[in-house]
Amino acid sequence: MSRPKAIARLTKEQLRSTFTLEQNIFLDKVKEGRKDPVYFANELLGVQLHDGQKLWLWLTTKRCPDKSFVLGQARGLWKDRAEFDALLVKNPDFSKNILVPANRFGKTFVTSVKHLYYCFYKIGCRGSSREISQMRVATLNLSPHSNQCQAGFDFILDILSSRLVYVFEGKSYSNECLISNFLVRPIVQKRQIIFKNFSSYRTIPTGEDQASSLAGTPYLYISYDECAQSLHLKEELPAKIMSRLLDFGGPLDLVSTPEVDKPSHQYFFHVAKLGLRGEDGWFTLVGTIKDNVFLGEVERDRIIKQIKSTDPVKYRQVVYGEFVTTGKKMYDTRLIEQLWDRREPEVPLLNHKYLISVDWGFSDTGDPTVFHILDYTTAPRYRLVFRESIRGGSPFIVLARVKMLQRDWNGAIIIHDAGAMGGTVLRKMMKEIEIHDLHDFQAGGGNKADMVFQLQVVMNAGRNAEADAEGKITDINPWFGNLRSFYIPELEEQLGNYQYNPEKGISDKRLEQDEVMALGMGIWWLEKRINTAAVKSLPFNPLAATHRLIFPEQTAVAMKVRDIKITEKRIF
Repeated sequence: MSRPKAIARLTKEQLRSTFTLEQNIFLDKVKEGRKDPVYFANELLGVQLHDGQKLWLWLTTKRCPDKSFVLGQARGLWKDRAEFDALLVKNPDFSKNILVPANRFGKTFVTSVKHLYYCFYKIGCRGSSREISQMRVATLNLSPHSNQCQAGFDFILDILSSRLVYVFEGKSYSNECLISNFLVRPIVQKRQIIFKNFSSYRTIPTGEDQASSLAGTPYLYISYDECAQSLHLKEELPAKIMSRLLDFGGPLDLVSTPEVDKPSHQYFFHVAKLGLRGEDGWFTLVGTIKDNVFLGEVERDRIIKQIKSTDPVKYRQVVYGEFVTTGKKMYDTRLIEQLWDRREPEVPLLNHKYLISVDWGFSDTGDPTVFHILDYTTAPRYRLVFRESIRGGSPFIVLARVKMLQRDWNGAIIIHDAGAMGGTVLRKMMKEIEIHDLHDFQAGGGNKADMVFQLQVVMNAGRNAEADAEGKITDINPWFGNLRSFYIPELEEQLGNYQYNPEKGISDKRLEQDEVMALGMGIWWLEKRINTAAVKSLPFNPLAATHRLIFPEQTAVAMKVRDIKITEKRIF
């Protein structure tokens, strides 16, 4: 061993020997805390966590798999070790995590603990101890609203200042934080907290800017609290949020109670379902209100009972964190999720029958022109096989694209609403470029109310559900619905936000309807013109000499005609 290394080793050992017993115990706790975030919370922060919060921290920090297995098995999340190990194989990184908690689960609190864990140990930093100690790094907490941002900010200050008060089994306690000197100062105006090791925590409301203020800053860890309330979650995630984690390879946590009336509810539901199946790198954990043992049991049960008697549907959301729907939305989350059965569009197939549905929009800044192509070969079951959107541009180029699509898709029938875009002029232009089999939605007797009804009928076909004593609704037929599609995020979002009064949108903005109109017109035409019950003519002779001659023998067999003998009974 070289002399400098020997000196360094001896210096470290000698340094430990000069510490008091309490200081050495503290250093051992710091060392153990890095390996176990729950231990870090209990011993260094002086806070207690319930089982749901413990499992969330262990899994999403990739720590303590044995403890995670035991706790998760007790909660019924996996039946044996093989199933748990399969989860770890399917999602080894836990880089995209979703927490779907009930109300009062303690999601903001456990998220604050996780931020402190990442900042204190600078999880994700690479280099020597000296280099890491000099790095300026940060974690970020996002939320659509400033009030939610403030809650996370206050939790961290209260924890480090030993001001966190909680109740357990009827008694109140306050935490005793062992690392209070970790806090340097809070910058209230920026909602930023500076720590002693050159790390910091910041919380930002996304509001209307779609997280644009994040540009250029890397983070160790990002959480998005109440993300379902975001106005544009799908648009924010890829480039503006996930890209901020590339430098350190840290995780992204989406944390939100389901919010059915919010614009990102449907997308949040979609990725949460992916996480429950362990697909596309997502992991989802669902928490209930009963996980939180720090709530008074008597008061909790009394409030739950009041909610259940007032609104049984909201009761499932508040208590179990379930995705529910309300009468405000036209299409519920389960109905929309049932559409998707693949990721990519299809190609034209020989001898298949196709319909092109067009919702016009030639404005450069307004609504786009949207094409939906439906395969109705197996009507009354339909498949949405292709979708395209064109914003602005020359009307002649757009019409040329329609003609090209018609040619490519086996001479497909076209349904559109000419009245929405000038009527006579549009029809003449399409006739000039020899577009054939063209049908007008309004001229054919179509209206929006009937269109929406037909779309509902097709999507709900064969649906049968039952509710248990707790109000949980289960679909008996998992294959219900006569419409399937490849995954279209724009259609998902618009169906999820479509309301009975669609002209009044979220935040006083008009809801976009282009995708719904394109799909709805196509389904309406197919149901009205293709899927109609044909009237069959049958030989029938009511004046036949005997009853056996009323219908020919083969017709009688096909109709399952039976002879019924009625015994005569005289009553006089």
